[in-house]
Amino acid sequence: MHEMIARDFNHPSLMIWTMINEDWGSTLLLSADDRAWIAEMVDECRQLDPTRLVVDNSPCPAPWGFSVHVKSDLDDFHVYTNIPDQADTFEEFVEGLASRPLWSFSNTGDAQRTGHEAIILSEFGNWGVPSLKQFGGGLPDWADLSGWWSPWDGEAGRAEGLLERYEALGLKAIWPDYEAFAAAAQWHEYHALKYEIETMRRLPKLQGYVITELSDIYWESNGLLDFARNEKVFHHQLAQFNAEDVIVPQLDRYAYWSDESAKVTVYASHYSPEDWAGARATVSADGAVLLESDVSDVQRGAVSELGSVSYKLAGSNGAISLSVSNGKTLTTNMVQLTVLPVEARQAAFRGEVAVVLRPAKSNTAIDAWSAPAVATPVAQDQLVDSAEAMHLTGSLLRGSGYTVTRTISDSTKLVISDNPTADVLAWVQAGGDLLYLANNAGSPFFWVNGRGGTYGGRWITSWNWLRPGIYKRVPVDNPLKLPFMDMTPDGVILGLPVTDAAVQGDFLAGQIAGWAQHPALHTVQFRYGQGRVIMTTYPIRESLHFQPLALAMLHDLVDHLSSEACQPMLSMNYR
Repeated sequence: MHEMIARDFNHPSLMIWTMINEDWGSTLLLSADDRAWIAEMVDECRQLDPTRLVVDNSPCPAPWGFSVHVKSDLDDFHVYTNIPDQADTFEEFVEGLASRPLWSFSNTGDAQRTGHEAIILSEFGNWGVPSLKQFGGGLPDWADLSGWWSPWDGEAGRAEGLLERYEALGLKAIWPDYEAFAAAAQWHEYHALKYEIETMRRLPKLQGYVITELSDIYWESNGLLDFARNEKVFHHQLAQFNAEDVIVPQLDRYAYWSDESAKVTVYASHYSPEDWAGARATVSADGAVLLESDVSDVQRGAVSELGSVSYKLAGSNGAISLSVSNGKTLTTNMVQLTVLPVEARQAAFRGEVAVVLRPAKSNTAIDAWSAPAVATPVAQDQLVDSAEAMHLTGSLLRGSGYTVTRTISDSTKLVISDNPTADVLAWVQAGGDLLYLANNAGSPFFWVNGRGGTYGGRWITSWNWLRPGIYKRVPVDNPLKLPFMDMTPDGVILGLPVTDAAVQGDFLAGQIAGWAQHPALHTVQFRYGQGRVIMTTYPIRESLHFQPLALAMLHDLVDHLSSEACQPMLSMNYR
């Protein structure tokens, strides 16, 4: 440490001395000796250079739980989340971090906490794999490198064999070539960063953040620039939300029916030396001003909530524009909603549908099967517990135009089930069609795995895709983005021949991670005896009461399953 400080003490880029990163080489939560040592190191560093901030350890989740601070000028933490999959998790975490939680410092009596340490999210980020043009169209010489921490999770960071793997996995049916995928992944990175940064910029007690990273570093593809310091596709739009002054929206969701009202809450964050005297904030949609607010009293280093507004989406293109100006434009922003036409709410399928669901664990008296038809999903901000939401399924389907029964009869044309009973399986084997909502551990077909580790995409991003041509109501923009918040699968379907070109057309939704590694499926069609099955891990039943894309996806899957276009090549190896 002495030699390093003597060498670099006057370097203009050096802002903070950090003793340990993420508890590497120590176990501060478990070891009193390590905590005593790190406190001594902080004191010594401050003596050697009293002009800069000193951090003892930048904590993060650890194998033994998490790591902590002992003595530090910053109350910082590292966290990575996959967006939109873990958008709610990110929001809840940073709101908790901004409250200065007790857990960020040692709670064993030896922490030297002042309560005035600046709260910083000092690592977060998302991947956007690069164009290969910077490497002459081929792979770089470091393509055989990957994450060192795990032979399996780290493998998603290995570029070796990328182009052959892209071809073998049939990804050209999703993106026409690797370059198209790379550009789409970079736009996904942009939207993820936008959501994360805007979430933080509305929290006045959270006083800073550090994006990982400025540029891609070998196999790590979470840079704002690529490995050769070239701009990624979103470079020209980054300043909308990553600047000293920003105006940011907060939305409950990003997908609506066209006869609904959208609600947006607006915040102004002012950190530049720019004079905001006479400044006004304006929020507009479809040429109409929704909200105007005087923001001249927002002081530098402050965040102000400007208010909330609801507006009807009928005829809207879903774009909301935000700006702050005082004769000159100080900052602008834009958010795009997905607005589904109300006509898409109605089912096209005509025939009796037996809905066989696992009983909800609830004492509620609601009976969805005898409840009146409900044409409009319950608003997300209404108080509906999970069990009650389950009971709404039958009435929501009836309200959408389905003829729903609770049991299979001679008139049944299709079964929707999250719990295929022996009777259901026998009916399908005899030639029936089953839409299987595989959102629990009881799959009678293919293995459903949780989305932990590499499948969750927290560090090395995983990207969700839908097969084009299958979904008529659901807007397909691969990889899937914020409209699918609260609507991404909790599980992946494994054990399928993902490189067999003969059956790849049966893979209707899935994901890949990092350098097109670790493919997994979310939706697959196959034959079961004489019948057909579509199996999906999308949380359709759980989201049906508030997420328009859940009902739209259900309609699309039912329509496909009941059509002549559904001709699975894949067969289930049942006995």
